[in-house]
Amino acid sequence: MYVRGSRADYDGWESLGNKGWGWDGMAPYFRKHQCYDPNGDVHPDPQFMPYAAKENHHGSDGPVHTSFNDYYEVGLPAVLILVD
Repeated sequence: MYVRGSRADYDGWESLGNKGWGWDGMAPYFRKHQCYDPNGDVHPDPQFMPYAAKENHHGSDGPVHTSFNDYYEVGLPAVLILVD
């Protein structure tokens, strides 16, 4: 499993005095180490598979191969609305 923190996580570290550890400072290294392997399936709702601007967020020739899950739970948005 491969999961990055959010922009707020990294920016929070930088705000504590860790210069260069914010999202903008770390993003080039995220892309450098990653090799995104698309699985070919595209979900009609782009929130599940963030293909938009993928070149800005994912590397293509790093040593760590990553992909997105190709399983989608039907009805999940409705469940999230009920929980919210």
